[in-house]
Amino acid sequence: MAKIEEIQEALRNLGIDGWLLTDFHNRDALAYKVLGIDHTKFTSRRWFCLVPKEGKAVALVSKVEPKRLEGLDAEMKTYLSLDELKTLLKGLVSGKKVAMQFSVEIPAISVVDGGTVDLVRACGAEVVSSKDLVQMFEGLVDKAQYETHKKAGKKVEKIKDEAFSLISEALRGSKTITEYDVQQFIVKRFEEEGLTSDGDLPIVAINEHAADPHYFPTKDKASVIRQGDKVLIDLWARLSFGGAIYYDITWCGYCGDKAPEDYKRLFAIVALARDEVVSFIEDRVSKGDFPFGYECDEVARKVIERHGFGAHFVHRTGHSIGECVHGMGVNLDSLETKDTRKVIPKALFSIEPGIYLSGKMGVRTEINCYIHEDLKVEVTGTIQRSLLLL
Repeated sequence: MAKIEEIQEALRNLGIDGWLLTDFHNRDALAYKVLGIDHTKFTSRRWFCLVPKEGKAVALVSKVEPKRLEGLDAEMKTYLSLDELKTLLKGLVSGKKVAMQFSVEIPAISVVDGGTVDLVRACGAEVVSSKDLVQMFEGLVDKAQYETHKKAGKKVEKIKDEAFSLISEALRGSKTITEYDVQQFIVKRFEEEGLTSDGDLPIVAINEHAADPHYFPTKDKASVIRQGDKVLIDLWARLSFGGAIYYDITWCGYCGDKAPEDYKRLFAIVALARDEVVSFIEDRVSKGDFPFGYECDEVARKVIERHGFGAHFVHRTGHSIGECVHGMGVNLDSLETKDTRKVIPKALFSIEPGIYLSGKMGVRTEINCYIHEDLKVEVTGTIQRSLLLL
């Protein structure tokens, strides 16, 4: 739960009159988390809560469920009819600029339905996105959480090494091994090491399968890994307890003693793009000039475009990392969206440029990056400098 005083200070700094939180049918888990209210409790009627930039919070709850926000330090007002709700809501927000979980740019934040946004606007409010507030209070990683990320990282990197060794040993021993076999090995090792990926399975892809950024092998649909194959493994996990933060990496390898020149060239390009993004962020952050997420993406994209593969870089450069592998903070994105949030202290995110040649191969290199409060920019794990030879 965020402290009301901290939210109010942020509202004043952003020039916003209040954060209007609302829910119906338990759709917005974030609203409950911000207020410190149980998300799972039955919610069959709309409620609203305005955290103003000054003064006490005010909540509107239905007379059918008057205790839905019980325990919240707020002035409680009840409504029964739609007209009563509109009257109370108008008195609460008319003439004010209010932030809501609404965004054209960032779908993960945009959970308030359009009808509710229209209702609030009809009551005389200017509605703006809560995107910056969400990052500040739900998208950043504190020191204790950072330590869980680092601990998970050591385990995940060890398992990554084991997975590639498993492939190498099978090839050298003339044993049959498939993409699915390697995936399931990783899943088993997660469990043994006290890690979880919350039901999402790692990506193990060879050759043309790696040209699909989100290819997932299955028992009935997986290729046998052979000498001469190009292998991509993307794995992510966190420690198996609440509040732990994910670690998410992608590495590539070649089944043989010498990788083909075209494969090495593609890897070198994405590695260069990755490194230039890190350097760009380090330079800007060191000056206190925090870059926008979309600017970081543009750096990687220009590198890949310069080498003639811009059309084959088909996703954003990176995503926020938190208690979910895709967190609520800034994404490095100027392609799929335009993330106008800034890379600020306590932000944790991936940097993962890729090139995907349909029907042939795909390469991606992924690292995790954390901005410390003293403005140190840390790559939190090992950086792959060249293709693994298996």
